[in-house]
Amino acid sequence: MRILAQFGGTTRLCTGVMVTPRIAVTAGRCVHQGTGGDFALDYWVQPGSDGTTHPFGQAFGSLLITFTEWTERSDPDFDIGFVVLDRALGERAGYASPTRTDGCGSYSGATFSWVGYAGTSSGQVGEGGGAACSDGALTASTSTTFAAGSPIFAADGRVHAVSSTRADGQIRFTRFNTRVLGYFTDSLLNSLDPCDLHVEADRVEFGAGSGEAMVAVTTGQGCSWTVEGTPPSWIEVQSGNGASFGRPVFRVPANTGAARSATLTLEGKPLAISQAAAGPAGNARVATASILGGSIVNTSVDTVGAGRDAETPAPAGATGGAGAWWRWTAPTTTLATATVTGDRFSPAVGVYTGTRPGALTLVAEGRETVSFTGVAGTPYLIFATGIAGGEGSLRLSIEQLFPGAEAQTGWWWNPAEPGRGVFLETDGINAFLGWFAYDSAGTWLWQVSRGAILTRRYYQGPLATFRDGQPLGGAYRVPSFIGHSGLVALSLSTTSRATLTAGSTNVPLERFTFATGGTQADRAPFAPDTGWWWTPSEPGTGYAIEVQGNQLMVGVFHFDVDGAPRWSIAMGPMSDPRVFEGTLVSYLGGQALGQSYRAPTSTAETGRIALLFDDATHAIALLPGGRQVTIERFRF
Repeated sequence: MRILAQFGGTTRLCTGVMVTPRIAVTAGRCVHQGTGGDFALDYWVQPGSDGTTHPFGQAFGSLLITFTEWTERSDPDFDIGFVVLDRALGERAGYASPTRTDGCGSYSGATFSWVGYAGTSSGQVGEGGGAACSDGALTASTSTTFAAGSPIFAADGRVHAVSSTRADGQIRFTRFNTRVLGYFTDSLLNSLDPCDLHVEADRVEFGAGSGEAMVAVTTGQGCSWTVEGTPPSWIEVQSGNGASFGRPVFRVPANTGAARSATLTLEGKPLAISQAAAGPAGNARVATASILGGSIVNTSVDTVGAGRDAETPAPAGATGGAGAWWRWTAPTTTLATATVTGDRFSPAVGVYTGTRPGALTLVAEGRETVSFTGVAGTPYLIFATGIAGGEGSLRLSIEQLFPGAEAQTGWWWNPAEPGRGVFLETDGINAFLGWFAYDSAGTWLWQVSRGAILTRRYYQGPLATFRDGQPLGGAYRVPSFIGHSGLVALSLSTTSRATLTAGSTNVPLERFTFATGGTQADRAPFAPDTGWWWTPSEPGTGYAIEVQGNQLMVGVFHFDVDGAPRWSIAMGPMSDPRVFEGTLVSYLGGQALGQSYRAPTSTAETGRIALLFDDATHAIALLPGGRQVTIERFRF
């Protein structure tokens, strides 16, 4: 697997190998810098990656482990590290057991193979041959400068060592000694909780004004979590349960009384939430800076009469007036944005590291909005004030993009519950999601959701229902909006795996493969764009089109003759790069959201459909009954 380890401002490329579904092994230097150094701040693992695509997904290193022999004196015989992942990638990528052979006799004349990543190549590189054995190492000749952590395999298929250094054409592989394997088998395996929960913050302090915080929660793939108990009436919890990865939202209204606080629990992990008393900002000085947690936070304070510290900095030249301080610790290493708005004046904002005025290091400053790279675990002091000395209501918004995979556009489903699915398209900023499912009676039902992507791993928006539009092939009639059936959220664990949450229901999803080679298959020489299509002059009917190889799958949102929402699916090969023909089928009898699974019991043919593509974004659709319409890509 490809590993990216963040040490300070430097990202190190390493190699590793899965040894259980949730544990990888690599070189010790890939998790800790050795004598006098530190552990990596941020950690990504990507099995089988070519540097751009990750066929088995990617995960965070939630726990990094090596030995004191390495951290204290860089002992090369302990240049080995274990990485516990936040999800079980090995269930998909596979894994190999580590082993130790006592003595060097069994290695005499043996042939080995090793594979890893090199700085000059984005993909994996493999070599093989014999190796010289010593008590702590295997040494082999190599023509490639492999990244540290590359595994070496013998004929038994097990991992015998991982690479540490290369010099003079020789690569050194640190063998798994008795203590390393003993720790792995007796301690690490026995103590690992596959559903261990990680919460990116343990404390959030709001000003007296209204505010909200979104806090990322991560647990093992397929494991669930919930905000336990009943929060006090002044805290609203939204999306308070989920599976694998999620982002519960905590909202507070403006406080008109005394300061208040409460501690909520997420699967046993405490999250302290407090709000300042009504009146002037209590965080006007560094010593009383409000503590903010989470990757997305909104909070507000009143600075009238609050004063300011001596030696307070002047971001963007703002030298006078009261201000407010916040202390925010970056949950991960990626781009962060701090935005400040004033009620009756123009504000300035500065971001600093340090502990007190007069001894701060400027990170970024500007009027209203600044962007900077937040480094995981680093506390930042954020100061906001009026540019011309104005005082009043100040609102601070912090957002840090969650580094991770953007969702793949196309068809998604739950293989354990075939018969319904989701078609998703993103443009990097917004998402449009269509839910192909059933109502409580098992009749077809489609709903859509459109809105901004909150982070690259998380979408949340209202789920809308329509009716009384045109039947497929019938005369056009404008559909009526029935209403929203709550919020739907999509939490991504990889580019191709996610959890859809609606109310208290969680649906695990993954990309739907319907052609040989799946989503990675080469497309035909000419093929339509994958995404949403429509006829602009006839809104209310939509076409969800994906091409894999020379296979095309189209789902159509339309309406029954009685006006009820109906959906139909057609799938098959394109007869040439510009033409698709197929039979539209509607499935019946499946389960509604929140119901136990039941397989669709019957199908109803809607008729034949043909799609004649002029180019990648324009086509003519021949519909059942002989009706012809021009369709094009829907830009949402």
